[in-house]
Amino acid sequence: MKAALKTTNSNIVGTEDPYLRYQSEILKASIRFQRVSVKVLRGHIEVAVEKH
Repeated sequence: MKAALKTTNSNIVGTEDPYLRYQSEILKASIRFQRVSVKVLRGHIEVAVEKH
């Protein structure tokens, strides 16, 4: 699994499919890892997974 996922706002406009896809990745990550942080800034979605 990728430790960092990024997408631009242009990929999200007009559809929620990409966002839902990232959400499912976040859920999968939260099962495998104890800490998952999500930041949404200026149309960018950053998913940082930290293993403890």
